Amino acid sequence: MASPPWVRLVLLLLAAVPACHGRPLFDDDVNKIMTTQPLPPSVISCSTAGNYSDGSQYHVNLDRLLSAIPMAAAKDGGFFNSKFGMEGEEVFGLFMCYAGDTDSQCQDCLTRAPAGVMKLCPHSRTVRAVYNACTLRYSDESFFSVADLIDIAGGDSYAAWYQGVVPLVGYVVDTAGMSRMRSELIRRLMGKAGQAAERIASGTQRFTDTQWVWAVAQCTRDLPASECTRCLSYYTDQLPRLFPNNSGGAIKGYSCYLGYAILADKPSTVRKLEREKAMADEESRHRKKRRKIAIIVSLIAIAVALVICLIGLLIRFMWYRWRGWVAAGRVAMRSYMEKPPKE
Repeated sequence: MASPPWVRLVLLLLAAVPACHGRPLFDDDVNKIMTTQPLPPSVISCSTAGNYSDGSQYHVNLDRLLSAIPMAAAKDGGFFNSKFGMEGEEVFGLFMCYAGDTDSQCQDCLTRAPAGVMKLCPHSRTVRAVYNACTLRYSDESFFSVADLIDIAGGDSYAAWYQGVVPLVGYVVDTAGMSRMRSELIRRLMGKAGQAAERIASGTQRFTDTQWVWAVAQCTRDLPASECTRCLSYYTDQLPRLFPNNSGGAIKGYSCYLGYAILADKPSTVRKLEREKAMADEESRHRKKRRKIAIIVSLIAIAVALVICLIGLLIRFMWYRWRGWVAAGRVAMRSYMEKPPKE
């Protein structure tokens, strides 16, 4: 007996379900899909003149350089600069994670930016890219030790540096005061960043009774102190134009990075310093008290020793006097006894 047409249709649909949906899509699958996609940059520049061809020596050297970045940069705190190849086909490369971003964001940049940049700029010999959490550059000419100030990218600066302190959201009323405090803090950090081995400096400065200005300044480690200062100075000059009264902002470029935020509470580092200062003051008071007690005890001991010495000297003096008196008495008695009687 033949089955009705609607029964055959249901059976066909049931048989098609496993084929169309063999298993659910888990988070790991989504992560795999995401990591295979090129990381979208905020700013990218791809050269168009003198492109390399597939399989050329430059292509091979570029593959070697980009493949080396994730592991080498991970071992060096999110920074890499090196060259691959011989003269004529050399590839110079640089990678840096921005200091104001989290480790997971840096790791995502390490994984996806080098792997996907050639898809965004196929056959380009010179590429410069700024991502949300990192910057990546390569070229057939050396660009090390010279700051690149072109194509700055602005954006919010809210990241993990706050250590649990929530930054203000919105705009600052005292624009002039904020701009002055922000500039003073960043100018102070410039010198520190230029001298630091990792070319990073961060700090805070009080803005109002309840608010603080936080800032971070960073340069690529290939830059000398003078070029680092030049790059950060240029970005500092752009802050009034890009962030006139914003409560936070960042400028991320190829050679340096500058970020700031107004915090609604004391940063944890400041609170820690205050606690340490309070503990140090308390310890100092205890030390002074102990020193005072020790001095008093020492003075009392010295006074008692002096009194005992004086008493000893007095007893010795009286003893000698008494012996003198006794001796004198004996002499007098002997003289009296030896004196002949009167007739």
